[in-house]
Amino acid sequence: MPSYQPYIPDFPAGTTLAGRTVLITGASPGALQFLQLNVATLIITARDVSRGEKAKQSLLSHPSLKGAVNSSSIDVMTLDLNSFASVRQFTDSVKKKYDQLDNILLNAGMNIPDWKITEDGNEANIQTNYISNAFLALLFLPLLRKSAAQHHSAYLTIVGSQMERYAPVAKKATVEDVKQPLTYFRSKKSSSLMRYSDTKLLVSMFIRQLAQHIGPDSGIIVNAMCPGMVVPTSFEGPMPFLFRWIIYCVKSFLGRPLVEAGRAVVFTSAIVGADAHGEFVVHNQVRPVASFAMTDKGKLLESSLWQDTLDLLKAEVPGWTDDSIMN
Repeated sequence: MPSYQPYIPDFPAGTTLAGRTVLITGASPGALQFLQLNVATLIITARDVSRGEKAKQSLLSHPSLKGAVNSSSIDVMTLDLNSFASVRQFTDSVKKKYDQLDNILLNAGMNIPDWKITEDGNEANIQTNYISNAFLALLFLPLLRKSAAQHHSAYLTIVGSQMERYAPVAKKATVEDVKQPLTYFRSKKSSSLMRYSDTKLLVSMFIRQLAQHIGPDSGIIVNAMCPGMVVPTSFEGPMPFLFRWIIYCVKSFLGRPLVEAGRAVVFTSAIVGADAHGEFVVHNQVRPVASFAMTDKGKLLESSLWQDTLDLLKAEVPGWTDDSIMN
């Protein structure tokens, strides 16, 4: 069945990412396309090594890559975004092993309906989809700077969602709540089946703030993107049956095939121009921010979220300071 989303075309002939070191968290349809574009090293992550090795073997056995990619080109590393200790260990391991990163695609995420608190005291969806990804983005800035200083633009992309437009925080949170957003999201007051939408709104807000703070001349392009509705995926698996059934029907009619989603992911995280810096990209086009983000309460949430995130990172990573963003 054809997709009723805009078609994502193949890359122009001669497109190559040769020599680049690319980091992808989570299962991304872009992994295959990165390898097809001849990246030097692809770092992939999983919560346990065995799952990561299975993903690696699946990539290596793909007909388009058989014999063309050396096993050593894919590096499997362990990462659990539900644990700040794992995030710290992962970033330390990457920094010891690699001098620079050219492209970072933060794709790992979750969508669980039950209220669950992590070992770090945060609601699980919020920590996995937003806080830990923000930490990774900030902690890896030095490696991106090294890449940008030597040759081409470096890229940092966090996968968001158009569902950000339906974030419950827009209506549920008071002005006082948005002054301390991470505290608000630790409270059951924020509980909703649509918490996933909240997490993706926070991603977009963080990206806008990060882009402003590193500036347009850093050589690093940061953005958020939505790959669209994709089939097949099991991301909504933990949700209630009726919800899953509705999503299945919609995706069956409107869903984008994995190969097109992969092209969209690679385009945004490796090819798009500086006009996408700090922006939200959908269907390979820059799209307006969620309308709530332009309200007074939305702007307050964004500025408060930025400071809350920096304060939490300083508490979790000794020695990290605000100056690390610019140096």
